[in-house]
Amino acid sequence: MPIKNGHETEKLEWFKPKKLPMFMILNRRKQIKNFLKHKDTIIKDLIFVSTFKVTLLKMVLRVFGKVM
Repeated sequence: MPIKNGHETEKLEWFKPKKLPMFMILNRRKQIKNFLKHKDTIIKDLIFVSTFKVTLLKMVLRVFGKVM
């Protein structure tokens, strides 16, 4: 069932592929670039996030989670 009201449906914005927002879901840029490069092909790719990045993101979320 589609959501009719809520923060998910509040606003829709389109971005140029070369000017994507800085704070996006991890690896979304890579997925968009792969799609634009290989439109007619299904790309099977592993997403690897380093332990350092995971730790850093957890710390940032912990700090900003308390602020919000």
